[in-house]
Amino acid sequence: MTTALVILALLVLGAGVLSLSQATLGVGLIGIACFLGIMARLAQAEAHTSRVISALWRVNEKLDAISGTDEESK
Repeated sequence: MTTALVILALLVLGAGVLSLSQATLGVGLIGIACFLGIMARLAQAEAHTSRVISALWRVNEKLDAISGTDEESK
């Protein structure tokens, strides 16, 4: 789903770039910069979330090992 939305956003961005005139070029460049900044922030948040989830799973496994329980016995 995320990939489809990124592809759709890039298509819309391309259409927007192609429809820029000399009068709207400045505003268009600001819009493109905002788009790239938003996409970078979304990628950063996704990477951070993946690292946090991975760390939480490792902590959970260590806690299970300490307490002597595992998922199968629950």
